[in-house]
Amino acid sequence: MKTINVSGGGDCPELALNGIRIALEFALPNSLAYVFSDATAKDYGFYEDVSKLIQKKQVSVNFLLTGDCNAQSSYGYQVYHKLSRISNGQVYDMSKNDVKDVLMAIKQSVSHNYAALKSLDVSSSGTSQTDLNVDKSISEISVRLSGRNPTLSIRDPSNETISGGDELSLQNLKLINIKDPKGGIWTIEAGAESAHSLR
Repeated sequence: MKTINVSGGGDCPELALNGIRIALEFALPNSLAYVFSDATAKDYGFYEDVSKLIQKKQVSVNFLLTGDCNAQSSYGYQVYHKLSRISNGQVYDMSKNDVKDVLMAIKQSVSHNYAALKSLDVSSSGTSQTDLNVDKSISEISVRLSGRNPTLSIRDPSNETISGGDELSLQNLKLINIKDPKGGIWTIEAGAESAHSLR
């Protein structure tokens, strides 16, 4: 009989980077990796090993965090942001109740032939604007903005604001999927009340 017994836990921070390192050793090149945690990392001595594996295998590492040991300013929390930036991934801060919705939205956005078109990391609060050149061969655009109280506005090449469609809006995450986008230059205006990342 195959069973799983869960015991222990409660340690905060935890040995997160070693687990990521082991997972990356087995990951296929160009994979998407998702790290689920409710704690900051305490084993940042593995940072160099993890970053080398990310670069070698070109893996995008994303973090779904439901806790941070009340230490978002600590290096153990910031290391998640560093790893997400170098891997073209993202950090999603959320409540445990939001995990299912976020997973469903992410699943939909990466179920096609995923290719990163734009990556923007802003180290402070505020709003910025960026252009996205969309080729006619693109069948869907997924725009993800992560930060505290994010705001996201997207205009198509005709300068019309996109409304409706598939959207997820949480306290620290906005995600919009646009099917069959027009070819041309799209404009994305993104902001948050904290540092934020746009993918």
